[in-house]
Amino acid sequence: MAPPWRIPEVLRRSENGPLCMEKDFDTKILFPKIKELIKEYDIKFDGETIIPSDNSLADDLWKAGLELYLHTGTLCLETSRRIMFTEEEIKEALISFPEKIVVGSGTERREVYHRDIEDRRRPFCVFSPSLPFSEELFAIVEMAYALEPLADGVGAGVLDELWGEKVRSKAPTDVAGAGAHALMIREAVRRVGRPNIYLADVQTALSDTAQISVSNPEWGVRTTDGRMVGTISELKIDWGGLNRMVNFHKCGYIIMSLFGPMVGGYAGGVEGTAIVSVATHLQGLMVNQGHLDTFFPFDINQLNNTSRNLLWMISLVYQALARNSPFLSMSNGIGAAGPCTEMVLLEAATHGLVST
Repeated sequence: MAPPWRIPEVLRRSENGPLCMEKDFDTKILFPKIKELIKEYDIKFDGETIIPSDNSLADDLWKAGLELYLHTGTLCLETSRRIMFTEEEIKEALISFPEKIVVGSGTERREVYHRDIEDRRRPFCVFSPSLPFSEELFAIVEMAYALEPLADGVGAGVLDELWGEKVRSKAPTDVAGAGAHALMIREAVRRVGRPNIYLADVQTALSDTAQISVSNPEWGVRTTDGRMVGTISELKIDWGGLNRMVNFHKCGYIIMSLFGPMVGGYAGGVEGTAIVSVATHLQGLMVNQGHLDTFFPFDINQLNNTSRNLLWMISLVYQALARNSPFLSMSNGIGAAGPCTEMVLLEAATHGLVST
C-alpha cells in the first residue's frame, strides 16, 4: 500500500488552519458554495433517468466536488480549524494511491480493485447486517452472513448489550463490548470454516478508546481486516476520528473512510449532495488517510437511499469517481422495507445495479 499522505501535516493543520466556527462553516462557506457550483456546472436530476450515461456530466461533477473541497477543506470540531489542501497536494495523493488493496489471508485472500465504467469484473462484496443485536444473537447472525459463498468479507453487527448491560459510548462497557465483539466475530467465522475472511471493522466500538483497545492481531482485529475512520456530515472530523487514523496507520491496518452525506441537510437536494459526495471521498483520502471508502448517502426524512433521486445520485457519483479517480469505494444500501419482504430484496438488487 502507498504511504499515507503526510500525517504530521494533517495534524498540524487541524491545530493551525483557518479559524472557523461550525455554524459559519455550514451556512457561510459550505452551503453558498454548493449552490454556486450546482449552477456553474448545471448539475440537475431530471426525474426520469436513473442511470445517466452522460460522461460530461460525470466529469463536471468531479470538477465541482474537487472545487468544493479546495474551497471548504475539512473542519476539525474541537479546534474550530479548517484543514485545507492545495490542488497540487490532492493530485500528488491521487497519483500515489494504490491500484488495489489485498484483504483477508490464505484461501480467503481477496483483491479490492478500482472499477472502471462498464467494468465486467465481479465486484468485491461485503455482507453486513449493520444492526444492533443482543449477546445471544450476535454470533449466530455473523455465522449466517459468513456462510454466504458470495461474501468476500463480513461486516459486523453492533453488540447492543453485554452481561445484561447496555453498551454505551465512552463508558467502560464500550471497551468491554469492543473486546467481546472482536472475539465473538472471530469465533463465528472460525465455526463456519472461514477463519481468515476479511472482517470490516468492530462497529460496536463507538469511541476512539474502544477502537484502539482491540488493535491486537493476536485476539482482536488483524492487519488484514478493515478499520473505520468516520467523518461527520458534512466535511467535518473530530479528535476521535484523528486518533483512530493515527493508531490504525501506526499498527499497519487497512483504513476504511466512512461517510454518509445527507440529502435534505446543508448539502440541499441530490444535486448538492452529489457534489459533497465527491468532496467527501477527497476528505477520506487526505484527512482520514483511507485505503477504502464506505459510502452510504441517505435521505434525512426517508432514512433510506433506494429512492429514484438517490439511485441517480449514487450512479452519477460512481461514474465520476470511476472516470476521474483511483478510489476503491464500497456502496452501502439502506432499504426502506423491513426484513423478510419482497420489497427489501428488490431495493437491494436495484441499489447493487446502480452502484456497479
